[in-house]
Amino acid sequence: MSAAAAVAPIAGSLAPAASPSTTPTSSSSLQQLHPSLSSAHPSHPLLQEDQQRTAIVEIQGHQIRLIVTSFVDRIFVAVMQGRDKMGSIIHATTNQPLDTSSSSTPTYTTTTLLGVRSSPLSSLLARRLIESLSMSHEEHMARKPLLLSVTLESEVGRMKRRQQIGGGGGGGGDDFDAVASVSDEELELVREIVKQVDKIKMW
Repeated sequence: MSAAAAVAPIAGSLAPAASPSTTPTSSSSLQQLHPSLSSAHPSHPLLQEDQQRTAIVEIQGHQIRLIVTSFVDRIFVAVMQGRDKMGSIIHATTNQPLDTSSSSTPTYTTTTLLGVRSSPLSSLLARRLIESLSMSHEEHMARKPLLLSVTLESEVGRMKRRQQIGGGGGGGGDDFDAVASVSDEELELVREIVKQVDKIKMW
């Protein structure tokens, strides 16, 4: 299934100044956009100035809000559909091979901190984003862990179904095959979200 994605950036530094679709967004405006991100103020000790970008995109007929924030010690990405609430929180890291002279490739670890454990859609999205982050040409960026908040309608429905049958739970490593656990439509959704995050990423 081909998913059309129309990007509507709403923060500065997303495109050249000549682009009519790009408008600067002050830190106070970002706080109004999402009060829980009040740390967007440049005086916040862990947040570098002008290191937050946000956009609203349309994927598979749904509006999805994306927020990318670069903190000193990690990258935070929020993916919100249909509601201005934080969802499941997933931590993802890159594990570099010990022998850097070999052809070994990095491995990745995703862990659900808050929300339903073993959520295939959220974990797959976290895995794809940390892979993108690890390939940054800036070494200090490539080493940063990722903190991902996901609120997607399909994931909310999946969580409710699991609760009804007594499944679910929180915390721990997500040691399962996420790709094999998602539908083709969800896999395409992940691809499109990653593509749109790539347009506003800072790594």
